[in-house]
Amino acid sequence: MKRFVTITLSAALGAVLTFGAMQGTANVLAAQNTQTSTIQQDCSGRPDGPGKNDGTRAGGQVASVSATAITVTNRESQSQTILITSSTTYDLDGTTVTFDKIAAGQFIHAEGSTDSAGAFTASAVHASATPPQGRGPGGPPPARP
Repeated sequence: MKRFVTITLSAALGAVLTFGAMQGTANVLAAQNTQTSTIQQDCSGRPDGPGKNDGTRAGGQVASVSATAITVTNRESQSQTILITSSTTYDLDGTTVTFDKIAAGQFIHAEGSTDSAGAFTASAVHASATPPQGRGPGGPPPARP
């Protein structure tokens, strides 16, 4: 009789543990599904996915600098003009600088907006002496941390 009770209790305990493990797995899967749908929602306004140019950023290697614009060569080897204003802010390798520290040969990532005529005006310019690392062709240089 003891053996029968032991076997029965072992089987019952195994069933409880298995059910608990299955329930835990279901909870983990539900959490993963929630996370996935959140990520998809975050990208819903950008059909081409994260990292593509949506008109709010521009960048490349600085070819020239004038009082009103910075001309860059982007990853597609195209020339692009980035307009600047008196309210544009600048940083070089993470340190706030003035406009005169932006020079040809540097790499920039600019944040701003594109008007209806296609002109991009920067509100912030992040410059670096080293080329950006990370995203492949087609995407803008990664934002600074």
